[in-house]
Amino acid sequence: MDDVAPRTGGDRWTRVADAVALTRPTLMIPLWTLHILGAAHAASSDGRWRTWWVPPVELIWYAVAQTLVMAAVHIVNQLADAESDAANRKLFLIGDGILSSRFAIGEATTLTVAGLCLSAWRSIQGGSATLFALVVGSAAMGFAYSLPPLRLKARAGWDWLANSVGYGVVAFGVGWASSGISLRSMWLVGLPYAWSVGATFALTTIPDIPGDARAGDRTFGVALGPVKTAIAGCICLLVGCASSIGVRNYVALWAIVPSMFLFGRTTIRLFAGGSDPSLTRTTQAVILVLSVIASVAVPVYAVALAGLVIGTRAYYRRRFGLVYP
Repeated sequence: MDDVAPRTGGDRWTRVADAVALTRPTLMIPLWTLHILGAAHAASSDGRWRTWWVPPVELIWYAVAQTLVMAAVHIVNQLADAESDAANRKLFLIGDGILSSRFAIGEATTLTVAGLCLSAWRSIQGGSATLFALVVGSAAMGFAYSLPPLRLKARAGWDWLANSVGYGVVAFGVGWASSGISLRSMWLVGLPYAWSVGATFALTTIPDIPGDARAGDRTFGVALGPVKTAIAGCICLLVGCASSIGVRNYVALWAIVPSMFLFGRTTIRLFAGGSDPSLTRTTQAVILVLSVIASVAVPVYAVALAGLVIGTRAYYRRRFGLVYP
């Protein structure tokens, strides 16, 4: 990554692409996937998994609202983590001065206001107060993750909990509640997803350990070290597997079981040699399989994901000479 040569110039469309990339679109994949899974589970109370299914209209409204809010959260996270991102040679747009902090703050503010206003408007028009509360909660949790005084990202354990709850509970809950079913019946069904997200998050902290430690952030990975962090990820998957069987959420097992082998391999490699060249792929395993399952329920989602990945890859190749994702 040290040979990356970002270009600070560019025409109008390049600047627009930069502004979109600043929101980190690929991080929307777990968000949208859990939206769909939550709605599909709520609609599958008869025990039959939905295929070629049209999600409820409410899901579209509130998914868009939460997407806008989370886009702002991702921008704020980059502003707060500019030092550690620079050390880890990632997310160059702010760290390398391609986009100014002033521009990023303006974009984040606009997206936050738009997301909250959209969810509020929909709720006033006969939508759901529960869904509005979930969108507001995701905004509060997202900003608390990056900003002082809480800055949950720098508090080992709290960073893990924020991600597990933010995606495995809140995003799943947005999908579930959009079907008009009370959240009281959601908790057990969504439990395996929360543990799966927690396992994935644990491994994502490993590559960032050097930069985070240098910046003084005591993240999950910094606190435990690479090997113990990988072991914690495996434990999370085991708990997720047990909870899937316990609550009869066999859909989640399709993602958890194959991922357990990859997590185990990563742990062994870290223990034996201190590194694992396939670590990034391992962290993508759970969400990849869950996204395939979501695409079975809503086939057009596969088209959206393909377009997102192709567009993102083209942008990073042209802008930075990188293959990402």
